[in-house]
Amino acid sequence: MDASAPICLFCDKHPATDEDPLLCSDCLFWRNEEVRRVRQILHHCDELIARSRNPSTRDHRFRLAIQVLEQLMRYDLLGIPTILPRPCQQVVEYRELLEEHVAAYPLAQLAGQKARTGWPAPRTPESGEE
Repeated sequence: MDASAPICLFCDKHPATDEDPLLCSDCLFWRNEEVRRVRQILHHCDELIARSRNPSTRDHRFRLAIQVLEQLMRYDLLGIPTILPRPCQQVVEYRELLEEHVAAYPLAQLAGQKARTGWPAPRTPESGEE
């Protein structure tokens, strides 16, 4: 091990590689795998958001996109490139879209709350239940 080699920014244990001067070979592999996985998830989320008529599905997909982008932000915060636009920028955009969606479909928020908490959503006059 070369003592003059820079140390991996992510794990802070192993020397960085020639392929990527910021990451060791293990961290480089896992970063690439995570980026690949996040890109696939974002692609599927975008497809479902665009074509789904179910507000609850769209709500869930906005939240899933935000969650996986926040995982990539670990790298972004250390200055390690992942995807463009940067994950922190995309999180802001998806949160804005989610806020617009929730404002347009407030019952989607209630359905999402039911799924997360297990509590039943409040009954509404439109559902015929009181």
